[in-house]
Amino acid sequence: MLHAQTAGGFDGGMGAVAGGVVLEQAIAQVQAVRWALQRQAGVEIGAVGGRELRVLVSTRDLVCEITLNRPDKRNAMAPELLQAFQVVIDRVKADRAIRCVIITGAGANFCSGADFRSGILDRGNELPHEATAGIYKPFLTILDVEVPVFAAMTGHAIGGGFRVGLVCDMRIASRDGRYGANFARLGLHSGMAISYLLPRIVSVPLAAELLFTGRVFTGAQAA
Repeated sequence: MLHAQTAGGFDGGMGAVAGGVVLEQAIAQVQAVRWALQRQAGVEIGAVGGRELRVLVSTRDLVCEITLNRPDKRNAMAPELLQAFQVVIDRVKADRAIRCVIITGAGANFCSGADFRSGILDRGNELPHEATAGIYKPFLTILDVEVPVFAAMTGHAIGGGFRVGLVCDMRIASRDGRYGANFARLGLHSGMAISYLLPRIVSVPLAAELLFTGRVFTGAQAA
């Protein structure tokens, strides 16, 4: 199954605030933090992502939604997207007003993995394992987020895109979406901690089958 349960509750401490004026001030402060996150992230993303924002951020009712925004490339990972995502996830980690994070993709795909034509592996004099670790780092940072993170996998998620879903606390898949770790078919190592995470989510035997065969499955088959 694609779903991994997460435990924990939310503290609605606002109900204990006495006085309408104080309550209004508290709400205003929370709203200010939300808008500050959007403004600051938007400016910095634009700086590293070119004219088009590669990662979009919106907040509502203490929920932050992060959208991978390369729909013309099936939201594939490219240097500007990695840099933008790192900026956003660092903001989210620092924002105590956020109580939940949703990660999704623009268009019909969640994420198709690495865009090797984008120069994503051109990382100077780094050794191969150092270069791949640099690619993984922004998404592995999701593991450091202290509030629940949900992957809204409303479209296909193959390879690296599938791994992004695994580092989240819970995955919500589309019945018609296609998912899988196809690295064995490409002769590549299945990195980004997938060999650690997948067995803990779906069991060791099923994880071994998926990793060894590179089998792609639908959301309906995973349910």
